[in-house]
Amino acid sequence: MPRQARGGPAADRPTIRDVARLSGVSVVTVSRVLNDRPDVAPKTRERVRSIIADLRWVPAAAARALPKGGHPAIAVLTYEGFASAPFYQRVIEGAMVETTKRGYALLVTPVGTDAHSPDLGVDFLISHRAAGVIVARPQPMYTPAFYAAMQRVPVPIVTTGNYRDPAARMFAVDMDVRTGARDLTRHLIGLGHRSFAVIRGHPHVGGAEGRVAGHREALAEAGLPFDESLVEACEWSLEDGLRAVNALLDRGRPRFSALVCHHDHVAIGALQALAQRGLRVPDDVVVVGFEDDVVSRYLTPALTSVHAPAREIGIAAVQRVLGRADEQETAELHPCELVVRRSCGSRPGRQLRDVSMGWGEAAME
Repeated sequence: MPRQARGGPAADRPTIRDVARLSGVSVVTVSRVLNDRPDVAPKTRERVRSIIADLRWVPAAAARALPKGGHPAIAVLTYEGFASAPFYQRVIEGAMVETTKRGYALLVTPVGTDAHSPDLGVDFLISHRAAGVIVARPQPMYTPAFYAAMQRVPVPIVTTGNYRDPAARMFAVDMDVRTGARDLTRHLIGLGHRSFAVIRGHPHVGGAEGRVAGHREALAEAGLPFDESLVEACEWSLEDGLRAVNALLDRGRPRFSALVCHHDHVAIGALQALAQRGLRVPDDVVVVGFEDDVVSRYLTPALTSVHAPAREIGIAAVQRVLGRADEQETAELHPCELVVRRSCGSRPGRQLRDVSMGWGEAAME
């Protein structure tokens, strides 16, 4: 059997004739499968794709455009509009650094969420002879159509997020959000806070559940309750942060001295909402974020946040795609770092007041 294609010399790579022979079909049929032609029986199509995946064969349509002896590319597949998010800009920066060091090119390929977009993205990757694929964890893409399309990819796949592929095709490289959220909450408890409001991501948002779990763990360690009435779920945006804080304050009964925002964009929106309501940060309420957006350090007050190792994730994703993955593992988690700034206050024992419709009680004695 021909050896698996790993970016080595052309002579070592399987060819379309190998795929046809092992599938028991003609070269023309293999070509029809690659082009998603309708004139192929479903069982035949499945058999050919299975052989392609087993061989990790990639058509060399783009090989003539490469310099002699040149290397193929590593592809980053992401959701349209998602690559502009600060976190994924840093992921892509790390991936670019590592691919350049190894002599590979980096292709960033956005796909949409409609039924045909995943197939279009996969066709692009195959035609451009990608040596591996990094899925830059855009949650909306994880649909049955997307998953089915990814089964056609004949090269290693890594996802930079906490998505867990039941077929174990996509190795996950992510940040340890659970530990990061636990450390953040422990820090606030250490400052004397006992009443917390939380603006979390919706369950479908990547990393949302891990951040909530870490927060809960820290509260449980300290013997403190997790107050569901002080939790707002939203998308991670500036507008939603502002809306969520107003929703918390409009209920009439919220009482909290610390506002834990599970994304910096949410925290920035929250700061604006609190200011509009006449609440001072950190004197009346402290605010913390997550991911440590570059803007956060320039706010007034500067935002305490959990630094996300996005660049390191991009580097590790390339390393995993190029063969460092341990088949016994399913994920690689990178540690987060708590960055303490002015928004959380830093003087233990300081008198804080609970956010409520009435003022005057101290949150810490």
